Amino acid sequence: MKFSRSVLYLFFVSGIIVSAVIAQLPQSPQQKFKSIHQIEWEQHKGFVPKQLPPLFKGTPVKLQPRANPPSKEIFGYLPFWVYPNYPNLNYDLLTTIAYFAAEMDDRGNLTNLHNWPAAGLVNMAHSKGVRVVLTAINFEPPSIASVLSDPTRRSRLINNLLNEVKRAHADGVNIDFEGVPGDQRINLLTFMTELTDAFHAQIPGSFVTIFTPAVDWNDAFDYFSLAQVTDGLVIGGYDYHWKTGPTAGPVAPLTGNRWGFFSVTWTLGDYLTKTAGNVEKLILGVPFYGFEWPTVSDALEAQTTDVGTTLFYNTAYVNAQQYGRLWDQESQTPWYKYNDGQWHQGWYDDSLSLALKFNLVKEKSLKGIGIWALTYDGERPELQGAMASAFGANSAPLKPLSFYVVNIGDGRVKISVQPATGATGYKIYQSFDAQNFKGTIYPGATNILANLSMDSTYYFKISAVNGNGESQTT
Repeated sequence: MKFSRSVLYLFFVSGIIVSAVIAQLPQSPQQKFKSIHQIEWEQHKGFVPKQLPPLFKGTPVKLQPRANPPSKEIFGYLPFWVYPNYPNLNYDLLTTIAYFAAEMDDRGNLTNLHNWPAAGLVNMAHSKGVRVVLTAINFEPPSIASVLSDPTRRSRLINNLLNEVKRAHADGVNIDFEGVPGDQRINLLTFMTELTDAFHAQIPGSFVTIFTPAVDWNDAFDYFSLAQVTDGLVIGGYDYHWKTGPTAGPVAPLTGNRWGFFSVTWTLGDYLTKTAGNVEKLILGVPFYGFEWPTVSDALEAQTTDVGTTLFYNTAYVNAQQYGRLWDQESQTPWYKYNDGQWHQGWYDDSLSLALKFNLVKEKSLKGIGIWALTYDGERPELQGAMASAFGANSAPLKPLSFYVVNIGDGRVKISVQPATGATGYKIYQSFDAQNFKGTIYPGATNILANLSMDSTYYFKISAVNGNGESQTT
């Protein structure tokens, strides 16, 4: 089944019904919809990392200006369960990191901050000119209504969020309330207005955003007014097929009638219409994940036989290489299938399908993109390359991969990397003690260093460079 719930859409011309599209509600527990945000939070909410990066000690780093930022907003969610990987993020292709997440209860109290304040993250991001905001989450409609409908509880939540963001020397807040009841539409707008006003007054330059759905089933989100009062709407441009859905299919179909009434293109059209074209406040969320479902057959639109498995992009890529990457022309997304005694289908987004979405963002002049979630591409370069091509014309190149050094004798070593997107040269750093490095720029990705001492130990690392700066080192 496609992305659908129990709604009858009627289209009128001069009072006459001319067409109708019926969207059906999942009927079994297997089919109950939960967003990828909620699914992964439930899976990891008891997560305690084995090792955290060292705590930052010293003076907080202020947000630094950037000479060559990306051409669009690049807003990435960093879930707490991958927080230890923050030193490895490509900050050159980010403008905002949304730390996910602070949990809240039905009285406006923050109940679990999950390693916030993340001082190391905030300071590293600030040193690179990247904002850090705190995401506040609630996925329980009664709890959300309890806070939104009570001025005292709204005020309590706002003050708690302000205190936490100030304590971390961070830059704003993102609200992720899912399943907001329709009767809370006005209260949600009131809350976001109060929240934005408070943050802008107490933290000048702060960035206040709200995560909004691909389809507003409950009519709870006043897109027009929310875009007016906040700094941005982060649109969930994914979950059109979901983990417990009755059929396998594209997580983020760009287009296509086969997969039902809704697609990313439809969603953007809906937002553009309802916000009166307020493109400077619209951020299109894109998936760095996919799902693999057991299915009754290998056919398109095959029914699922059980719940799906969430796949990070780096895993989906490997699976598609192993089983054969397929391309669905209708949705403009990749997929794969295999049979191990049971049919399986995996659907995800890759550099090609995301590049098409990035083109749509540029074509519609949107504020930028959002990512669920950072680090889900692992060490694979494809998605970073697609972002660099779309939005990184003024950015430093990506970090080179596949770094290796070979001793070829006579005091010579061969140093090579996989060419990095956007690189015009490579800076090879050399050291005798692994502490003090001296770098020299070379034009190619493969180089031979000569005249080295036969009796010495050498340490090497390498970065990519261009006219806009230097990547992280290997």
